[in-house]
Amino acid sequence: MQVPRLELLGHWTIPTKAAIAKGNTCLITRFHPHAASLFFPNPASDFTNESVDLCDIFNKHSHNFYERLMEQGSLPQKVAFLEKFLVERLVINRKSEQQLNLVETLCKHVYDRNDFFDIGNLSAQFGFSERYIQKLFSHWVGITPQKYFAVRRFNKSLELVRSSEESLTSIAFECGYYDQAHFIKEFKSYTGLTPGEVKML
Repeated sequence: MQVPRLELLGHWTIPTKAAIAKGNTCLITRFHPHAASLFFPNPASDFTNESVDLCDIFNKHSHNFYERLMEQGSLPQKVAFLEKFLVERLVINRKSEQQLNLVETLCKHVYDRNDFFDIGNLSAQFGFSERYIQKLFSHWVGITPQKYFAVRRFNKSLELVRSSEESLTSIAFECGYYDQAHFIKEFKSYTGLTPGEVKML
C-alpha cells in the first residue's frame, strides 16, 4: 500500500501489508484503543481500515508540523516535537472526560474476557443500552465491542502461535474459539494466512 508522509491508521480488521523502502525511517505513535479520538476531530470509525493523510485532517497545521519535524536533528528531538504537537491537539479537541472514562472501563472489561462476549451482559452490568454502548465504541474505538473482543482474542492467539509449542487446537481453546476450524477462519480473516503458515514463518 502507498502511504502518505504523515499517515493516520485506524483499527485494521482486514489483512494488509505495508513495506518501508530500505534506508527510510518510520516514526510511529501507538494509541490505546479508546484514546486516539482525543487527538482528532473525527470519530474513530472514520479511520477504521483506512490509511488517512494527516494533512487532510489538520490542513496547514500538518504541513508546518512535518517540515518542522524534519528539521529536528535527532530522534529524541523528533519524539519530543511529536509529543508537543499531540498535546496541543489534545487541548484543542477537548472531549467528554466522563465518556472517555466509561469507554476505558468498557474496553478493559471486554479485554479481560477469555471465553466469549455478550453485549447483553455488558449492557446489564453497566446499566446502559446496547445501542448506546455500540455508539460509544464506534465513536471512541472505531469498531464494535464484539469486533474489539475478536481483535483482542486474535492478538492473544497470534502471540501464542508465534511463541508457544502448544498445538493449534490447544491455542484455539485457550483463546476461547469454539473449535480449530473457527480459530483458523478468524485468524485468516485478519492475516490472510492460517495459524500453521504463520507458525512456519
